[in-house]
Amino acid sequence: MGNYGKIDILWLDGGWIRPGLKSELERKEWGLNERGRANYPNFNQEVDMPRIAKMAREKQPGILVVDRTVHGPYENYRTPEQQIPVEQINTPWETCITLTKAWSYRKPAEEKVKSSAWVIHTLAEIVAKGGNMLLSWGPTPEGEFPKEVEKPLEEVGAWLQKNGEAIYGTRITENYRDSTTNTTWFTNSKDGRKKYAIVCIKDSEIIPVTLKWKGNLPAKGNKIRLLSTGKNVSWKVEGEQVVVSVPKDLVGKKHRL
Repeated sequence: MGNYGKIDILWLDGGWIRPGLKSELERKEWGLNERGRANYPNFNQEVDMPRIAKMAREKQPGILVVDRTVHGPYENYRTPEQQIPVEQINTPWETCITLTKAWSYRKPAEEKVKSSAWVIHTLAEIVAKGGNMLLSWGPTPEGEFPKEVEKPLEEVGAWLQKNGEAIYGTRITENYRDSTTNTTWFTNSKDGRKKYAIVCIKDSEIIPVTLKWKGNLPAKGNKIRLLSTGKNVSWKVEGEQVVVSVPKDLVGKKHRL
């Protein structure tokens, strides 16, 4: 804590650590399941979190401490793993999720890498619900990125270069999704002057002639701009939906807008 400059977060992956518990009653009181304690029935795992947090904050005032899944004074934000909260929640949180099957490296024959579309859609949902996305994959035994993750990461990076305005530094909005389809997610700019709609198109689908969503309809006279081109697009309201015309040069393509 004292030799690496400013440190913002102490992120401890030890939510299963508890004092040694001798009885089933004690285990129930701590809220532990059999899987969490089966291998350590009598082993004292107390690491004295108050002492660790105190030492960390003496070296790094204002540091965030994340003692995972241990609800209390050292859980500055929640860290749901491999899942996303069903609804928006009003406390800080971060989804920890893998690009591959596991946190550690596996040989290509044993592994399945998720697509860039999956990452973008997952990121849009997380940010619209007010969270942060921690995306992980295991390095090879040589400490290198597996070749299999390069393509989806490059595609996500290219999408963010054009559309990052709708992700980075944004704020949540009360109507954060099109509840009829769950394929469109909404965010607000930090100053509240802009609203962003992220329409998710599946890998197997091509970009259609029009994009539609329900909720967060623009007011008459407002403009809708496509972030990837910076150009305004035509739109109209039909009933409870807004219908946006996609530029002709993008219709039928499979790449991300």
